[in-house]
Amino acid sequence: MSRQKAKGTAAETALVNYLRVSGYPDARRKALTGSADQGDVYWLPNITTEVKSVRTPKYGEWLRQAEAERVNSGDDYGIVIHKPHGTGLADTGNWHVVMTVDTLLQMLG
Repeated sequence: MSRQKAKGTAAETALVNYLRVSGYPDARRKALTGSADQGDVYWLPNITTEVKSVRTPKYGEWLRQAEAERVNSGDDYGIVIHKPHGTGLADTGNWHVVMTVDTLLQMLG
């Protein structure tokens, strides 16, 4: 497994563990589905969650990816959760959530 893949897996696992202790017992990593990827983590119905653990944010690229995966999964919303450089796996509550304003407004509906 590549170093970047291992970082991503560790971040996804840390997020799942955090979500479970935060009241989302069904949180789990999603299986890879090749070209029809459906996001990284399941924790709520209708939300596709893409997880990133990289030094340099690429929000536009990530949001496009989350949108494609949202379509693949048939969900209503696509979001990105980013572990910013300098935060640890145990500091998951301080990671960033990235979404478009339209997604936020639809979720608040």
